Formats: sequence, C-alpha cells, structure tokens
Amino acid sequence: MKWNHKFALSIAGHDTSSGAGISADLQTFRACGVYGLSVITALTLQTHDEVKNLTWRNISDILFEIETLFQNYPIESVKIGIVKNVVWLQNIIECIRQQNKDCIIVVDTVWKSTSGTIFFEGNTIDILNLIDILTPNITEAEYFFGTKKPTEIQKKIGKTTAIYLKNSATENDGSDVLITSNHRIEIPSSGFTFFEKHGSGCVLSSAIAGFSIVEPHREVACRKAKILVDRFLSSDESLAGKIE
Repeated sequence: MKWNHKFALSIAGHDTSSGAGISADLQTFRACGVYGLSVITALTLQTHDEVKNLTWRNISDILFEIETLFQNYPIESVKIGIVKNVVWLQNIIECIRQQNKDCIIVVDTVWKSTSGTIFFEGNTIDILNLIDILTPNITEAEYFFGTKKPTEIQKKIGKTTAIYLKNSATENDGSDVLITSNHRIEIPSSGFTFFEKHGSGCVLSSAIAGFSIVEPHREVACRKAKILVDRFLSSDESLAGKIE
C-alpha cells in the first residue's frame, strides 16, 4: 500500500491523564506534521500530580506489536519512553533495527516520575551506540553517566549517538545542550515565562523524533523541538499544556 504520510512510532506507557506517555506523544507527532503510531509498554493510573499504579505489559507482546507495525507502515522514527529495565530496552531497540536499520531512535530516559515512582532499573551506557538521541535532564544524566557535565558526558558517547541534555526552566536560563562526540551545541530558550508541566519530557523527545523525519539536519530538528516544548511550557499556568 502506498501512503501519503510520514510515520513515527511511540513505544511508551499509557497515562490516564493524557498529559504524558502515548497520548502526549501522539499529540506531539501531529503538531510536527507526522502520523503517529503507538505500542504501549505499561498501563499507568495517574493524574497530572501523581502516579498511583503501574502495570507492565508482556515484553513478547510488545515486540510482536512493534514487528507488526513495521511490517505494515514505513516507520522512519521511534520515540521510546518508559521501559522496565535495560534488557527490555535492548530487546526493543534490536527489534526496531531488525525491521529498519536506518530508523531514527530517540530514547526518553524516564527512570523516575516527578512524584518518585521508579520506572527504570539499569544503565544504558552499553547500548548507547544503538541509539540516535538520548534526552536526559541533569538528574537523569548524572544517574546514567555518573556526571552532569557536558564535557564529561561527551567522552562517554560514540560517534553515532547524540545526547540532548535538558535544563529545567528553573535552572540557568532554560537552555539545553546537544552533545555529540565532536560538538557541544547550545539550544537556547525561547525566552518565554515557563510553568511546571506534566509530560514535558515526553513532548520534547517525541518532538525530536517527529521533526527528525521532516528535517534531515539533527541540530535543526532539535531546535524546532525546543521551540515546540517552550510553547507548551508557557501555554498556561496549570500542569496541563497545549501542544501545537
């Protein structure tokens, strides 16, 4: 079948509040101008304030669904959200690469929710070379790399992987840093007034995945994603924001 769409896939958890996870990713894909597909890794019961329950799905079902979607749609990029552990992450990435070795893989390093729920156990260092872009905030970077300094993180990544290091809006001036093995590129804030938002990390990572399809230059895709998430963070004073 011939499609007139560009396809991105979200592999992430379901958030009953629709502020994060699959729901936020699909809204973001649409804002990027791409068609979003989804595979759910976990069912969560949560509000914009708190995760109340988390139930993981069976990894074999997850992998089967990924294979089925790739066999039926020309998926060009994937955003991976919450997964149970490193083994799951590696299995999912290997499954994607078997279906499309050139697929862009963006991993949102969700290891703990704002309310303290632990989602992820393990270390991603050994599989970094299988990932195109990792999107940790400062706390997550320190958890995974043992440091939050861009210069030190740069020493730990290969030539094919980029780290999009997020600064929260309350740290420094809200600017982020795109780190590759050769460069450190500042992605400046839009200068808006920001408000705390549920799901901002999901929006950013899925925006990078979405824009990476329509924009061949990684830096430009990341800059567009930053603008989108800044608009989301400044859209209103509540924990829920507008993705557009």
